[in-house]
Amino acid sequence: MNKRIRVGLLAAVLGFSLAARGLGPALAASGGYTRTYDPQNNTIVYTISSGAGDWVTINCNDVANSLMAGLSLPGQASQVAVRFVNNSSRTYVFEDYAFTTENGIERDVPVASPGLPTTPGYTIRTQPPLQDGAITSQRGFDGNLIPYPMTVLRSVTTPLKAAYGIADSADVTVLQVLHLEDRLAELGYDSYSEYLLDYYKQSCTDPTHRCRQAASLLELDPSHQCEILGSNSFGYTGQSEIRQPRTISIAELQTNPAYYDFRVYGWGTRVTGATGERRVEQDYEIMETDPEIIALGYRYLYAYGLFFSFDGTGIEMPASPEELALDNLEIWSYLNRLDSVEKQVDVLERIVLEPGASVTLPNVTLEVQLPNSYDMRSIDFGFSLSFVTADGPGPVDPPGPTDSPGPTDPPGPTDSPDPTAPPGPDNPDGPVNPPKTGDTSHLNLWLAILGAAILLLGFVLIKMRNERHQP
Repeated sequence: MNKRIRVGLLAAVLGFSLAARGLGPALAASGGYTRTYDPQNNTIVYTISSGAGDWVTINCNDVANSLMAGLSLPGQASQVAVRFVNNSSRTYVFEDYAFTTENGIERDVPVASPGLPTTPGYTIRTQPPLQDGAITSQRGFDGNLIPYPMTVLRSVTTPLKAAYGIADSADVTVLQVLHLEDRLAELGYDSYSEYLLDYYKQSCTDPTHRCRQAASLLELDPSHQCEILGSNSFGYTGQSEIRQPRTISIAELQTNPAYYDFRVYGWGTRVTGATGERRVEQDYEIMETDPEIIALGYRYLYAYGLFFSFDGTGIEMPASPEELALDNLEIWSYLNRLDSVEKQVDVLERIVLEPGASVTLPNVTLEVQLPNSYDMRSIDFGFSLSFVTADGPGPVDPPGPTDSPGPTDPPGPTDSPDPTAPPGPDNPDGPVNPPKTGDTSHLNLWLAILGAAILLLGFVLIKMRNERHQP
């Protein structure tokens, strides 16, 4: 091959490769905007830049983080303003949204052992552990390992007291909670979750419930799920704290093997007495270890505990567990695009960003109503909003939750049971998260350039090999 032609082809291949690499960042993440914070007005500002493309997907996890940071008690509401500014010369309109259970807490990573050293002088934990990862291999409805800081507490409930024949929650001891499985084995049960399922199948007499046909805890009536997680049937009152004994000496915690699980999964108030004696005082709390109850608590958080509104309206907080239903503005409703969020989506669809203009959502709201098993536990969620140009060519194959189903997509109407229904005998797992959205504009162009570069490079290599074999 003529040297000049060969050099020209190689230069062309290099040029195509660089062009393809130049498109890479646009595919890896949605760009075209910046984020700032206006502390005086408690406003998170997303500014679309002048060179933004036809499709801009804004990651609003900072909004979710701000809202979650403002919550500390059941029944509380947290609000933040969100402003969208258009610094481009094009008009953008709202196109789509996507919610996810993931944001600031790691999921699929190993967790460090929560155990404490057994040598004398170790410090009794007085705050919940903060390690990432999962306490068990149990996965949640979203397919992720349930993270350690989101694992619920084991609460003192009516079924737990019934296992011991105790009437008053204040009489339950730490050792009874720690060794509940031993007591249940005496009663013929292999696990706490098995006992709870049998308990409600036998005790539930409400004709509107389907508890007698339940095959798992997820199929029990939401009011019973709420009780398992720390609230009684008469409202959001319950007890995750254990009151007996009033104090436990450090010496006994160190030497008594019956307290080993408390050293691993529990905590209390650590004090030093007037004469120097060290002890741990009530109220004690212990993390749940039954995998099915952990999964129940994880799903309950999104299905019945966290309520979200883009304009601060529409949230109807249940006054008691009997009012729990999947027809409110729970995060679950956004995850699965239920009809109950349509009015909130209408709020977004009214957004029109003219060149140089801005639109503010002044009362983006997160409200929480959770049983006591969530005391001192972490919560997590995130979301994104996508905008497209209204005065130019549309995006090519835009991303979004309506793309073709993937491994984590909820099944469609012709696949299996209704994904929006609560888990039941025909739908034990319930729906899962829609895929995350991103900026895939110019995808076809990138693939075409990359394919041309590969073909051209192959042609050059074949020609060079043939030349070497010519006499």
